[in-house]
Amino acid sequence: MQDDAELPQNVPADAALASEFPVGREWKHTVAWRTPTEFWRDLYDLWQHTLAACMADHGFVYVPVQFVNDDVTWTYLNPLNEAIADGWGYDVPDVEPLIPKENLNRGEAFDAALQGDDGCGFDGADVVFNDPIIGPFIDANESIGEEIYESISGWENSPDGIALTDEWSECMANAGLTFSSQLDAVEKYADRGASSEELAVRAADLECDRAVGLTKTRSEFEGQQFAEWIDSNEDLINDLTAQLSAAQARLAELLAGLAAKEV
Repeated sequence: MQDDAELPQNVPADAALASEFPVGREWKHTVAWRTPTEFWRDLYDLWQHTLAACMADHGFVYVPVQFVNDDVTWTYLNPLNEAIADGWGYDVPDVEPLIPKENLNRGEAFDAALQGDDGCGFDGADVVFNDPIIGPFIDANESIGEEIYESISGWENSPDGIALTDEWSECMANAGLTFSSQLDAVEKYADRGASSEELAVRAADLECDRAVGLTKTRSEFEGQQFAEWIDSNEDLINDLTAQLSAAQARLAELLAGLAAKEV
């Protein structure tokens, strides 16, 4: 489960629990070789402290922004996430870092030093994320995530996907609601604010999903696709694992160097 400090305000902690039936981009985070959260946290902290050091050189005090783990967004999007359904409907909460008040409304000179064309924001990102060892790993990690997502596609047009979506739609119709698919409901209500109408529809959606086994069967379909992808991409996974080890070592080196400068 994610740390409470990493959840948006008013989101219950159980909303961040790993899904029993993962779907979509959740799959990338269900395997042992996934990139540890600690790596992204340390990388983000390095970037933020690099920004702070650069801003200090410009005569400004910049308070580093606390890391938040936005991987939990994919768990929020799972159709069977009851905590999100009950409290948020289809309006999945944003997972964004909280900007310290000390960094707000500081004036044009502060903003230019931080975000200008030659500002610390770009320099800091270049130093950290475009590092010759860390940068290629980030690119490879993103690429493999897209490959995984593409490998598990096809549920909507599969025989089970079509049949169970029709059953879900019929279940919703029995509740007096007309939707041909879950996506129709998402598109109607998302980003509108969780009204009582939306919450009622989302509750019916969840009940019908469970009744016909829509997301459960989708998860089983995607899980099989995912397992086949892993079996056929052992070399790619090994390469990514090796890149991760090198990136972790490089990150430790950069963190040690930053700590030495701050002493």
